[in-house]
Amino acid sequence: MGKSPGIFNAEKLLDLNAKYIREADDGDLADLLTPFLVSLGCSELKREKVKGAVKTLKKGSKTLHDMAQGALFYFKEITFERQADERFLRPELLEILEDLLSDLEGAPGFSQKELEETFSTFLEKHQIKLSKVAQPLRVALTGKTVSPGIFEIMEVLGQEMVIRRLSDAISHIRSRKG
Repeated sequence: MGKSPGIFNAEKLLDLNAKYIREADDGDLADLLTPFLVSLGCSELKREKVKGAVKTLKKGSKTLHDMAQGALFYFKEITFERQADERFLRPELLEILEDLLSDLEGAPGFSQKELEETFSTFLEKHQIKLSKVAQPLRVALTGKTVSPGIFEIMEVLGQEMVIRRLSDAISHIRSRKG
């Protein structure tokens, strides 16, 4: 026992919580995260998808509430943040995004490795770098400019959802163009 009074340090507590989140089993975290997602209006949550979302978000999360907020784009319809929309969903990218959509529709698989191969072929065909399409694609899939890795989120979202969201973004760009 010391003479000085104990001091509660909220930042240290958050750092400790983040450490436990990073070290926790993805399945256990998925079970703990599910009620938070339900409270935020998510329904029909499949454990494997929640587990996939946890895997992509656990490194940057300090609390389960933060993780649930970050995971919403996996489980709910998205809206584009205004600045992200204006900056990255531009008409001059329409042709590239349409071609990317076509390649993703015909992708042989949707694991991170298979997606990297699909993108490698796509980028080589167009003689462009990933940076040209990564941010527009991130905005199309999440509505935001910040998210986990693009291939990670695509794998968790799944081919059907990725194609639908990219198609929606292309339609959105076309509606502003004309």
